[in-house]
Amino acid sequence: MKRNILLSFLSLLFTLFLYSNFTIVGNPAEAPSPLNQTRVLVHTISPTTAWNLIQKNRKNPDFVILDVRTPKEFFGGRIPGAINHNFYDISFKQTLAHLDRDKTYLVYCRSGFRSRLTTELMKTMGFKKIYDLKGGFKNWKKSGLPTISGS
Repeated sequence: MKRNILLSFLSLLFTLFLYSNFTIVGNPAEAPSPLNQTRVLVHTISPTTAWNLIQKNRKNPDFVILDVRTPKEFFGGRIPGAINHNFYDISFKQTLAHLDRDKTYLVYCRSGFRSRLTTELMKTMGFKKIYDLKGGFKNWKKSGLPTISGS
């Protein structure tokens, strides 16, 4: 019980740190303005819907599968075609800031917590089309969908 409370508290602190210390790298004119920002929705989708979305966008260079787990988790098993940007990396926010905001992103982690924080951050950064895999990689595997491992 005490461990769960401590973990929840640490997660909250990390989330506050993540949002309060974010600075956009690059031209400040590219930063989304509250005056001209369109409402962006993060679509939370099931593994089956994600698989269909991946199949539909197989040859689309503007579709990115973003795995925000650690490299160890990533190389232990991942969704085919995914790229890895470690949520816990100190330069994670800057890495996101360098991604193309006009592309479509399917974001996932192990169980959904890190991807939810990531997609909310991406939303504030002006990304236009974002999907969050409900239940993360655990739910993907549970659904029997394809995975790959290694480098």
